[in-house]
Amino acid sequence: MPKGTPYSAEFKKKIVLEVLREDNTISEIAVKHRLHPNRISTWKVQFLKSCEQVFRNSSAEERLKELEKSQNKREEDFLKQIGSLTVELNWAKKKLKEAGLGDQNGLD
Repeated sequence: MPKGTPYSAEFKKKIVLEVLREDNTISEIAVKHRLHPNRISTWKVQFLKSCEQVFRNSSAEERLKELEKSQNKREEDFLKQIGSLTVELNWAKKKLKEAGLGDQNGLD
């Protein structure tokens, strides 16, 4: 393929699989397909880095994300509740103090 031509994912896969079969060297494959050996090596590295995603247990990862989301929601709810209770407590302390009862109960 001429320089500057974009290569399809299908073409890259074909080349990388040819390299992995090890029937020919990267240099031989590069000459055969009119590519630079460094480009082929780069594609091979990219392929090998991304292939682990195929073996990941996506349902387990999705379940983990759901649990994290649920935990974050519960944490948010608790923080809201704590904020609300703090406001109520401060209001109650203020009213007791206005009634002259705040110092006797040790609420300050």
